[in-house]
Amino acid sequence: MNSVCREIFRAIHEGKWLSIEYRNKDSLVTKYWIGIKDLDPVRKRLLVDGLHLGQLTTTELNIYVDSIQQAAIVDGSYCPVNRELVEDIALNPQKYSSLFEQIVKA
Repeated sequence: MNSVCREIFRAIHEGKWLSIEYRNKDSLVTKYWIGIKDLDPVRKRLLVDGLHLGQLTTTELNIYVDSIQQAAIVDGSYCPVNRELVEDIALNPQKYSSLFEQIVKA
């Protein structure tokens, strides 16, 4: 999970899309490119714009961090940075410690 959280952290701060493999509620693995719009650290849920790579459709999704099997930054991509989220992570690291504690300490 640390590598997934590290890639989420990078995507949020660098304004990049993530390529993910996501296990849905039916236990099927789906591949998406996601642009992170917001993060709920209590529920470990991301609000994203998601591009379904099999159907080539985009939609706004709620993605649960614990269901992401793999994640990697999409090189050369751009996603608008949510400055309020970045500032909140910097000012309230304890709020995000369940996701990013190992990353911030590194």
